[in-house]
Amino acid sequence: MTVKSDVKAMSSELFILGSASGVPTKNRFCTSIGIRVEGELYLFDCGAPCSTLLYRMGYNPLGLKALFLSHFHADHIADLPLLVQTLQLKRRGERLDIIGPKGVGRKVLKVLELCYLIPEELPFEIRVREVDEGQVYDSGNLKVLFFETSHLKHYQRYLEKYPDIGVNAVGFIIQVKTHRILYTGDVARFDVEPHLAGCDILIHEFGHHSLDDIGRMAEKHGIAKLIVTHIHPDWDEKKSEIEENICKHY
Repeated sequence: MTVKSDVKAMSSELFILGSASGVPTKNRFCTSIGIRVEGELYLFDCGAPCSTLLYRMGYNPLGLKALFLSHFHADHIADLPLLVQTLQLKRRGERLDIIGPKGVGRKVLKVLELCYLIPEELPFEIRVREVDEGQVYDSGNLKVLFFETSHLKHYQRYLEKYPDIGVNAVGFIIQVKTHRILYTGDVARFDVEPHLAGCDILIHEFGHHSLDDIGRMAEKHGIAKLIVTHIHPDWDEKKSEIEENICKHY
């Protein structure tokens, strides 16, 4: 399922490519969110099959300026090698920026290497940037402030055995002109609330929160527009029930 949401006041658009949880369904694909602003395309996570969905919705992947990764769970990054291969075969020339939490650089490069997407053979440069909480990406048309989330912290017990897995994850506060958009990634409630002040659009995941919590949070902070993503298969065809539960509070 794809959902479009216009961000007015300039030539820009927010669109949802994938809204499923860790399991895709017949109606939903895994997490991927796009913003197009003044002709520049930005992706936030790249769950499969975002490359196909971009074409289906009328967006050209060659216009992609930057890819932001919240964390390295498969449902958020599975289309990464195919997206890069698409850009390779389409002979992209412009550099691609990939931005994510600490440790994402070696993971991205390893995945591409294992898929024979050798950096020296690509017709464009891939620049991977690792970010901490409070750092900012600013392209001029779009600004992103990163905040840390606790989503992967329970993997700390595996670090001694698997030192390369990492436990870092981030959420995104996205500024497009006067619009402040918060995309949570996968989070705990205490990760999100400190960043909701002045938020116009909240893109919040339903995989680790109750609808009651999401509705109360949106109401408390005066969120103008709420987009619910990361929807479990059990709720796949229950759009009206999701709305009813949210609207009890929001």
